[in-house]
Amino acid sequence: MTCPKLFPRAGRIVFLAACCFIGMLWIWPSIFSIHRGAAAASPQTAAEIPLNETVRAVWNSGLYKESVGSTKIYWLDNDTIVVSANNGPKPVTSQQRQAAEIWLYLWRLGQKPQPYGADPHGAALGYCAARGEISYIIDAVDPRTGAKSRTRWLGPPGHEHQVPPWTTSAVGEARNPPSIDRADCEIYADPAMAGKVYVTDSERRFYLDFGDEPLLAAVNVKPTQSIVMMRADGSGRTPLPITNATASPGSTHFHTFDGVFYLWNGSLAASPVNDFAIWRDTKCWPIWRIDPQTAKSERVCIPFGPWSGINSAASLALAPTKAGLFFSSRSINAKDESGFYRLENGTVSRILRGHIVHPVVSPSGCRVAFIHMPTIDSYGAYSPVSSSIVAIDVCSPDPGAPRSSN
Repeated sequence: MTCPKLFPRAGRIVFLAACCFIGMLWIWPSIFSIHRGAAAASPQTAAEIPLNETVRAVWNSGLYKESVGSTKIYWLDNDTIVVSANNGPKPVTSQQRQAAEIWLYLWRLGQKPQPYGADPHGAALGYCAARGEISYIIDAVDPRTGAKSRTRWLGPPGHEHQVPPWTTSAVGEARNPPSIDRADCEIYADPAMAGKVYVTDSERRFYLDFGDEPLLAAVNVKPTQSIVMMRADGSGRTPLPITNATASPGSTHFHTFDGVFYLWNGSLAASPVNDFAIWRDTKCWPIWRIDPQTAKSERVCIPFGPWSGINSAASLALAPTKAGLFFSSRSINAKDESGFYRLENGTVSRILRGHIVHPVVSPSGCRVAFIHMPTIDSYGAYSPVSSSIVAIDVCSPDPGAPRSSN
């Protein structure tokens, strides 16, 4: 593969807790100086994840990602991850913060992640990976004129070729979440679904029709609509016992390892509807498992508990695997209860403590990759507590596979 070499650009990192630490500069300057010096002197490492009856293997990339809101983790195959991260450890000085860049990395489990592409920083601007192919967008610069042009590359690693750029005005575009199991890195659009919000499976054989686009729904006075399972050709329309008020397209999963959709609403809030009160009163936060072949639905409940938060915003993410159903919970008030949980026979158990961000399941359904933050302090500028992108195996381990990797 031949790609144009780009001029590097300075990266900017947004810190969630910046204002708190600025305040500390005014109140406790001497304490802050000591704290920063200690951070600079000690290596940045993520907390170790122990092996147990559920976590059968652990791989620690050593990659640090501060701006977690923009992180996209993709499984290229069952053993390889494509992700963007800092081009070094967590910055511990303002100079390091200014010099930090986000690079694209190819990480084969059991090996050290490698920067990817002729320009890893440029390739991190827009990328994805699935089924053995990687795609990224880079801004090529003409060395003679200095003119920039956006180019997109797609193909197996090391064999990408330039392809037409993505279009942003596709009519009837599917709203598939970017980190869910996908067939390829293309934007899929069906003109017959124009004006509808829908999600597809990896083979584009079935659609989940969530109803009219929000603006059309408002005009047609249809704020709540039943979700419909249908084939891609429009046949076999079957209304499901689920509405677009209780499940969202952004939280919908399709996984090839079991060939079913998982529907739920992963965004919880106290306003305008108090989701926590509903969860507490009903003792159930519902998840639906839908077989597209039969449109049969199975309802599963996450019971209310410490992982639910305390009348505040919480973020939940679903991770269905071959070994069972897992979810992560990041709560503001109940931060000590944040972690990665297993739901089994209606019982919830925490298997990993800390803030788990963007859990993504491998095509085999056995491995889950995510950002692991041991505590909320992992977000802090200059904090000695770091985070790392890790992967775990929740199935029986392959005797020849490495048990862990740093």
